[in-house]
Amino acid sequence: MTQTSQNLKEFSAVQMPPLEDMMHAFLQESHDEHLRQAMQYSLDAGGKRLRPLLTLATCVVLGGDVANARPAAAAVEFVHTYSLI
Repeated sequence: MTQTSQNLKEFSAVQMPPLEDMMHAFLQESHDEHLRQAMQYSLDAGGKRLRPLLTLATCVVLGGDVANARPAAAAVEFVHTYSLI
């Protein structure tokens, strides 16, 4: 495994649990139960979540606070998930 791959794996291990929690909490607030269930199914299917990870990594590189970037990262993943439904 390359150093970059290892760094991404470590970054993901730290950043994904709070992001996953946030995405699931946002879904519970949905006003459309049918859409919520479809998105929940797609989100629970897993995946690398590369798009939100890149969003969070960009925040880190630019010196931002990752906690403030999580809603944007969740939105990026939601747009991607919605496009699959």
